[in-house]
Amino acid sequence: MHYDVILTSHEENVEFALAMCQSEPFVLSGCKDKSVVLWSIQDHISTLATDSGATKSPGSNGGKSPKSEDKVIESPKIKAKCIFQGNQDTVEDVQFCPSSAQEFCSVGDDSCLIQWDARIGSSPVVKVTLIFHFG
Repeated sequence: MHYDVILTSHEENVEFALAMCQSEPFVLSGCKDKSVVLWSIQDHISTLATDSGATKSPGSNGGKSPKSEDKVIESPKIKAKCIFQGNQDTVEDVQFCPSSAQEFCSVGDDSCLIQWDARIGSSPVVKVTLIFHFG
């Protein structure tokens, strides 16, 4: 299987916690490795825009099988812009702030809701532990 781009940096496969920013070319994910990863796909977009056309990326032919004269290159890989550590268990969901591409939240199986701000580093801005009482 060929991909247009592969996002790397997690130690496990991302199965469910994935978000795309509405205002910037950013992708955010979380997974079982307890981390939140932020990618900027701008570098990949810039590379495609300046590509001479000598080789084609795997998805450049609209998903059709490559012709024998088309050169297929390995799917480009993008490393993380930043990796955020703060959850103590699987990160179940991530979401960008609607008004800022640099701010986002994660929630994990550790019952923690964490607010992050990429402008100030990889440490949590706010960490809220949810405690449930039954009975």
